[in-house]
Order: sequence, then structure tokens, then C-alpha cells
Amino acid sequence: MTLSMDGFEAASKQQWKEAATKELKGKPYEENLIKHYLNDVSLEAYQNNEDLNALPIPVAEVQNAVQFFAVAQTHKGYRIPNMEEQRANAVALAVLKQGASALFFETTTETQYSTLLQGIQQDLIAFSFPYLGRQAALDTLEQLGANTQVSFVWDAQETEFTADQLKTDLQALSTAAKAKSITIGFYLSLDRLTSAGANFSLQLSACQAIYHDVVLALAPTPELLNHVSFHLPQNVLLLPEIAKMRALAWMQGQILVDHNLDLENIQYPGNFISFNPVYLGKQDPPTNLIRLSSFAFGAFACNPGVIALQAYCEDATVEQHQISASINTILEEESHANHYLDPAAGSFYLEALTQKLVESTEALSKKLPVSWVDMRDSEYFQKQLKEQAERLQQSVAEVDFKMIGENQYPPEGKEAITELQLNTQA
Repeated sequence: MTLSMDGFEAASKQQWKEAATKELKGKPYEENLIKHYLNDVSLEAYQNNEDLNALPIPVAEVQNAVQFFAVAQTHKGYRIPNMEEQRANAVALAVLKQGASALFFETTTETQYSTLLQGIQQDLIAFSFPYLGRQAALDTLEQLGANTQVSFVWDAQETEFTADQLKTDLQALSTAAKAKSITIGFYLSLDRLTSAGANFSLQLSACQAIYHDVVLALAPTPELLNHVSFHLPQNVLLLPEIAKMRALAWMQGQILVDHNLDLENIQYPGNFISFNPVYLGKQDPPTNLIRLSSFAFGAFACNPGVIALQAYCEDATVEQHQISASINTILEEESHANHYLDPAAGSFYLEALTQKLVESTEALSKKLPVSWVDMRDSEYFQKQLKEQAERLQQSVAEVDFKMIGENQYPPEGKEAITELQLNTQA
């Protein structure tokens, strides 16, 4: 017998809504089937072809931008906190045995790199270090071996950061790196912004302003753009985090086109995505392993340059660091999570959510200065950040934003924690 799908008629959105409303048995449709993300965008649970055809940006254009900024191979990264060099070295060697291919060390100007990197075959690993100024970076390069791949993570909220300063420092460091055959790059970090409770639209507005400034500064030397990307921490809100990175790619693509750059000469190095420690639970460490796994699964769908995991508990042992590092290795080598280019492409829901974020970001950006330096210091930006942090705290306290083991289902004998430790210095 031959089966045919011709007998199935496509249900309209109205028909689905009527059926869903009936199943809710009196419960409000808006409260149960419209999802609100971090007091930012909201979207109905059901999206279909009607919604896709009504989107303002052609879906193929968004997908092309996402693929342009994607990388072919994502590094399995691991974030090692600031600690005594011998201990950090022991952790590094342990996570490398678990398959990690990129290490992010929290270093200082006093770090002894000979001890920190002892026994590590440097030409096989991608390294990241905090950017502590040009001279400190030059000193770091001097202590690294030849053919090393290194990126500096520069906090874009520091007053010292400007696009012009980035250009000057990148040119100086590139010259020093070339002499030792070292590949160099910069990740422009919004760690403080995300850890302060900024919603998706404010994060994207900041990224848009930063990339605009960077492209404007580097347009005369476009090859330098191939050494600059973003460091963006994420939480476990799987679908909106994927949509956020897709929206970012679209907006970056528009900036490149607006500056008439030859896209054939642009090879984006990929973003650095890490887990936002604000959302790491304090009461139930094993639950954090699941939390980190969910984060990493979504991060792989963004095709970044690096996904950096971290320990699932405080004061972790070397073995506990190894367990956390195994998550990326399982997702890549067993689940093949990094084998797909833009796996979210074509999803009615994610395509709609991506464009919803673009729309909300553009609306917010109209109220903010175009330049990042002006934006980060503007009264409206700071007001938005303060209000968003307060709304996030309220959502956690009222358990609208659920954290298992914290404000929801706390371990036996422990009270629910209803407040996040946000970064109030952002």
C-alpha cells in the first residue's frame, strides 16, 4: 500500500489556537502559550508558514549571514580560574586529557607562564588570556612558543577600550606575533554586561555598537577584522540564546555591507561562548552538570570558534574539572553536535524568534547613541541595565525564571535561594 500525505490539510494558525484554547480548559492563553524571555521579547509557542512568510527579513538572508560568521570547527574550550600556577597547570593537563582543545586562563601581570604551561604542547592548543594592556600582552607573547594560537579577551566595558585603541594595539601585537609565527586575535568581551542581568536586546545593542565602531576603525585595514570577534557568556535559555547569536550574525553582516567591505576578504574567526557563572547553582552542584550540558548543546548550534566550560562546583578538584570538560567532548565526539552548519535554520520558531530579537534590538538602539563609547556611558543605557537587573531579580524571586535546585526544588534540608548574585559593577 502506498501512503500519500495529500490527504492531510495544513491547519491554519487560527485553527491551532482554537484547539489549544480548548485544551487549556479555561486557563489564559496568553499566560500559558506565549513565552516571555528575560522580560524581553515574547513569542507564541506555535509558529507556522504563515508566520515565516510574514517575517520582515527574507529568511534566506538571515541564514546566509549566520553561515558567513560560522566556523567549520568549534574548539572544545575550558575556563580555568585564577589560581596558583602549578595548580592551574594540573587542571589544564587534566582537561586536555579529556579532549579540550582550547584553554582560557584567568591570568595576571604576575603570572609565570613557564610554570603555567609546563608540559603543554602549545602549537596544538588555542589559548585565551585576559587583556591587561599592550605591554602585558607583549610580555605574554614573549613567553609563548612559536606557532601558538592565542587570543586576548578585552573587556569592552573598560574605559580604556575604544575601537581606535584596539586598532593601535592589534597592529603592534600582530607585528610581534608574526616574528614568532603566532596567530593572534581579540575577543571583545561583554562578560560584565551579561553578568549584570542585561536582557538579549541590550546585549545585542551593545554588540551592534561595538562592531560598528570596530569596522569603522578597521575599514582601511580590513585584514585586521579577521582577528576580532566577541566573547559572550550565555545561560541555559536554549532557544533564545541560539536566536541571539543568529540575530547578531545578521546585524554584523548588515554593518559589513553598509561599509562596502569586500566580503571575500573577511574570514570571521568565530565567537567565544562561555557559560555565564551568574546562573551556576550554589546549592546542588550535580545539577550544574546538567545545566552546563544544556548550555553547551545550545552553544554548539551557534557554530562559534570556542565553547568554554568551567567547573560545576566551587573549589573543584582536578577530577571535578575533568568531569566538566567531558561535556564538550561527549557532545562533539559522541553526539556530533559540531558537525552541522546552522542546525536551527528553517525552524519556524527559531527563525521567528531570531527576527523578533532583531526587531527589539533595532527599536532599543534608536534610543541609544550609535557609538559604543557614548552608549556605555549614557544615562539611558545605565538606566536600562539597572531596570533589567531588577526585573530579573524579581523573576527569580517569584519563580517565573526557574533555577532547579535553587529557587525551584531545592535539595532536602535547604531553603530556596531566590536572588542571583549579579555583577553590580557593570
